[in-house]
Amino acid sequence: MERSIIDYLFAPDSGIQGKIRNNENYAEYQSLADKNYKKLEKTLNDEQKEILNKLVDCYSDAEFESNGFYFKEGVKLGVRFVCESMSE
Repeated sequence: MERSIIDYLFAPDSGIQGKIRNNENYAEYQSLADKNYKKLEKTLNDEQKEILNKLVDCYSDAEFESNGFYFKEGVKLGVRFVCESMSE
């Protein structure tokens, strides 16, 4: 199935994701999260580490889905805005 242009824009190979990762604020938060994750992980046993990793994976997946939804809806809203502006 061919993906829509909106799906393509949000896809990891579109270049937008790279711009986000290169954002100074994103990099700072990511670095802080990594530091705290490693600090916490050192205090856990193997079973707790597995639970933590599953939790982090679930949050990451949910965040990815919500970001994709917000992005797609934002693009649609932007196109509607342009169309409405051009028709007046």
